[in-house]
Amino acid sequence: MSDQHSSTPISQVEKRSWLQRLGSSIKGVVTGLVLFAIAFPLIIWNEAREIQTYRSLEEGASAVINVDSEHINSQDDGQLIHITGEARTPSVLTDDTFAVSENALKLKRIVEIYQWAEEKQSETVEKLGGSMETTTTYNYKQVWDDRLINSQDFKDQASHLNPQIKPLENEEKTASPISVGAYTLSDRLINSLTDYQRLNLANDLLTTLTYAQQEQWQVFNNYVYQSADPSNPKIGDVRVYYQIIRPSAVSIIAQQNGPDLQAYQSKQGKSIEMIRLGQHSATEMFDGAVQVNHSTSWLFRLLAFIFMYVGLKTMLVPLAVLGSVVPFFAKILRFGSNLLSGIVALLLSLIVIGIAWLSYRPLIGLAVLAVAALIFVLITYLKKNPSLKKKLSIEKKPNIKKGA
Repeated sequence: MSDQHSSTPISQVEKRSWLQRLGSSIKGVVTGLVLFAIAFPLIIWNEAREIQTYRSLEEGASAVINVDSEHINSQDDGQLIHITGEARTPSVLTDDTFAVSENALKLKRIVEIYQWAEEKQSETVEKLGGSMETTTTYNYKQVWDDRLINSQDFKDQASHLNPQIKPLENEEKTASPISVGAYTLSDRLINSLTDYQRLNLANDLLTTLTYAQQEQWQVFNNYVYQSADPSNPKIGDVRVYYQIIRPSAVSIIAQQNGPDLQAYQSKQGKSIEMIRLGQHSATEMFDGAVQVNHSTSWLFRLLAFIFMYVGLKTMLVPLAVLGSVVPFFAKILRFGSNLLSGIVALLLSLIVIGIAWLSYRPLIGLAVLAVAALIFVLITYLKKNPSLKKKLSIEKKPNIKKGA
C-alpha cells in the first residue's frame, strides 16, 4: 500500500458523562478478565511449543546426513537427508491475461486498485466533574492496495466511494514437477518457497491483446495500468505487477522416500522439512530454524504479556473513573494502575515461563524465577524505603553560608 493524495479531514466530538464512563468501565471488567485468563494458557502453550520444537531440531541435527542430490541410495530411505542443488522444472508458467510466460518455479500476479483509505486519530480531554470529551479526526488518503477497502465503513461515505469489484484477481501459479537432481520436491516444500523477485515487464507485452483491450491497458514503470494517466491515477484505476521465483540453487532437509522428499517425523512429534534458496550447510539450516523458533517464542511471550497487561489495566479502569471527578486525581490513579498492571504482568509472565522450563532445563527455569524474585524484592524494598529513592535522585547541594 502506498499513499498518493489526501482530502480535507473531518472531525467529530463525542461527550460522555461520568456515569456513562463508569458504566462502560464496569462492563469492561469482563473483557479484562477474559484477556487476563487467556494469557496463562498462551504462555504455557508457547513454552511447551518452543521446548518441543527445540528438542525436535536437536534430534534432527544429530540424525541428518549429507547426500549427493544427483544419486539416490535406497539404503537412505527413511533417513533425514540434506541436499543442495539446482531446483529445475520443465513447466512454463503463463498468465494468459497479458501473455506473461516464464520458465519459473512460481509466478504471482498482484492486482492493485487505487482507493480511498480512512485513518482516524482521537484526542480525549477529561473535564471537571468526571465527564469526558473525545475529538476524533478522520483523514482520507488515496492509496494503491490489492485488497478492496470497504468505504461503507467510512465516517464520510458520500465523498469517498471505493470500487466494490476488481477486474482481475490476485493469482499464484506453481510449477509441477520441481526437482533437485534426482529428487522431486513435495508440495509442502514448494509452498515454503516465498523468496519472490519482481518480474520485469516487456514494453510489447500487450501486443497479443485485441485492439479494444490495448486501448484499456498500458505498460508504465514496470506495471500494467488500466488508467487514463498512470502518472496521475484516479479512484478506481487498476495496476498489475508480477513476482517470480526462477530456477535456482536450493538447500533442503527432508526425509528420503525413494526419489520423493517428505516431512521427517521426530520423536517429539514435530515434523522437520526445510528449504532455503542458495547453498547452505545442514548446520546453518538448523541454526536458522532454532533462531526462528526462539524469535517466535518471544513474539508469543510479548503477546501474552500484552493480554495480561491490558486485562489488568482494563479491570482497574473503574478506579480511575471514580477518581476522575477531579482530573488531576484521575491522572495519578491512571498512572498507578498502569504501573501496577505492568509490574504484575511482568512478574506473573516470568513465573509461568520459569516453571515451564524447570522440567526441561532447570538452570534456565531457575534463572527466570530468580529474575522474577529479584524484581519483586527490589520493588518491595523501594516501597518500604521511599527515602532511598529520594537519596538516589537528589544530588547533594553545595553548602552556602548565609550572607555570602
